[in-house]
Amino acid sequence: MVACVHSIVATPHAVAELLGRLLLHLHRSSSPELFRMLGELGLAGREALEVIERSRVSLIEEFTATLSDAERDELHATLLPIVERIPSP
Repeated sequence: MVACVHSIVATPHAVAELLGRLLLHLHRSSSPELFRMLGELGLAGREALEVIERSRVSLIEEFTATLSDAERDELHATLLPIVERIPSP
């Protein structure tokens, strides 16, 4: 169990933001493959990615809202140092 160093309870939005940043980093690493697949499907790249991003954020926030305060705090404390190492785009 990770000890929470924050006295403030992590909100669903704060944890979703960290998860989103981590997933975005991972998705960007696979962008060439994603764009190839979008091209094969005949989809407009930027607009499709915006729709995917909005859907992803919404689903992550819904998921983090189902966690208890303690689970959210632990997940936040675990993700924060990982996400802080991700270089800005």
